Amino acid sequence: MKERFLALFHHQKKFTYFPLTLICVFVGSLLVIWALLARSYGVERFKQEFEKTVAGLNDIGYDVAYDDISFSAISPFKIATIKNFKLYKKDSDKFWAWKVEELGVNASILNYGTLIFYFSDKQSVQFGDETFPAHAESLSLKARFDEDGLYNLLLRTKKFEAEALFSVKEFRWAIQRMDDAKKYNSKTDIRHIALLNSSSWHMSDVIDEFFADIDVYGEFKAAQSYRDSLMEWKDTLGTIEVNRLILNWKPLVLVGKGDISFTENLVPEMKLVTTSRGLVETMDNLEKAEVFDGKSVLVAKILLSTKMAKLQTKEDPEAIISTISVLPNQLNIENIPMFDLGVDK
Repeated sequence: MKERFLALFHHQKKFTYFPLTLICVFVGSLLVIWALLARSYGVERFKQEFEKTVAGLNDIGYDVAYDDISFSAISPFKIATIKNFKLYKKDSDKFWAWKVEELGVNASILNYGTLIFYFSDKQSVQFGDETFPAHAESLSLKARFDEDGLYNLLLRTKKFEAEALFSVKEFRWAIQRMDDAKKYNSKTDIRHIALLNSSSWHMSDVIDEFFADIDVYGEFKAAQSYRDSLMEWKDTLGTIEVNRLILNWKPLVLVGKGDISFTENLVPEMKLVTTSRGLVETMDNLEKAEVFDGKSVLVAKILLSTKMAKLQTKEDPEAIISTISVLPNQLNIENIPMFDLGVDK
């Protein structure tokens, strides 16, 4: 009886293994097909976003160059590899460039709308005819897209150094679309920016912190280029609010809030109401460094002294409340231009 039972058990076991093997093969095949489809989708998504990004950069005077670009939906490590990638400003009078020896792109298998960018450590920055070697530690960019466009983005690095210029101990920039599809939140956090050979600025050699918390309201619709999308967003009354901005660059410690608007030519302007310590000393220092105009500093200091007498707070009598506006090449304090390098408005 025992022998018959064991024989029947082994007989049934053979038939049990066969369908289980088929199921495993079937599921495994589905997973492989899913992975290939996901990576193929990732390749196409990257090509679309890359073309739109380049077109958007061209609209504002920038371009990209590279020696070679290759794509693969089979490789488990990268869907795209770009050799000697370079981002540069086309204006020869204000030329600058950032070059990366290799830029790799991967797509998540679990979420095929997620693209992950990896940057090689060997990099360089160029200003005019001068090139400076640069190094980045764990520099990466992760962007997730869905049917409504960009869902979130994270750019971060533990350390970035451009030799003889500056180094950054920590950099983090995040964008998140909120539950309301017409609102994005952006946070920029940069710590310990060491300015090399900066004694002529008469300021601290280290910017301890720069932080910005910004909300963007309005709907960004798909368009031929990012510029067209931005223009439509602006025309439909899109707004940007600066919830909090912090700059800690001794002797200046500044906290502000305000908004960012765009001119007809999409030139951004940030207007802030700020509370600060060390603002007057900073203005004097930057005047000595010939960064700020002397006459402008004098007028702004008169306006600030008058305002201090009216708005001085008991909690911090040394704090200064001031209005500051920033354009790409212009800085105004109390509506007085500290410097103006010329901006298309």
